Amino acid sequence: MPHLSTEASHSAPEPDRAARRRHRVLFRAIDRRRNPRLRRTDITVTDEPTVRRAVKAAALGNAMEWFDFGIYSYLALTIGKVSFPGGSPTASLLSSFATFAVAFLVRPLGGAYFGPLGDLPQALNFVRAGETPLDARRSSPSP
Repeated sequence: MPHLSTEASHSAPEPDRAARRRHRVLFRAIDRRRNPRLRRTDITVTDEPTVRRAVKAAALGNAMEWFDFGIYSYLALTIGKVSFPGGSPTASLLSSFATFAVAFLVRPLGGAYFGPLGDLPQALNFVRAGETPLDARRSSPSP
């Protein structure tokens, strides 16, 4: 049995030339649907420094997240003993991991709620409301 590539197994067989000649409009519509024209909205123009800066920021944020996960996992036993002292060590460790799991699972809900708030024109007001007094004092101009 001959092996078919994935591309060949998913594509329709090519019609003969006579069928293409008889039904030009139909085959032109099929070709346009398979290979649509490029629209102006399909093209995104960005300059190289902006892309590099965005990639660096995303990589740094990802590294910080995984560092946070690693530290929490490394210290889970100690956190369990300190935060959940009653009961067995297994229960305190599982409680520590459950706390981590809840925080991990609730994070997308916070992003769904606070993400659109950051897109509003008044987003700077939300940032200022979340600043600590030390940050507010540092960001205000000195007299």
